[in-house]
Amino acid sequence: MTTLITGLSYQLPMTQTKYIITPNGKELSVWQGVDLIQTPLNNKITFLSTAWSECNKGYESKCVRYTDGRVVLSLTTDQAVLPFEN
Repeated sequence: MTTLITGLSYQLPMTQTKYIITPNGKELSVWQGVDLIQTPLNNKITFLSTAWSECNKGYESKCVRYTDGRVVLSLTTDQAVLPFEN
């Protein structure tokens, strides 16, 4: 996954584990991976990126790196994020 939305300094292979569309039309996509490169942390770290855009949709993103090395990325469509080219 790209460094722009994970907050890591390198790309991390991730697998999509969930994709849902809510009744109000918002889309949620959850991706997970394991960071084996960085030193283990004492506390989890949360990285909020400003915006992500693909497939003519705008997304908010939240990426959490847990103390065991798990990395979970959530992308949620957001009407306030206008589509743009990354």
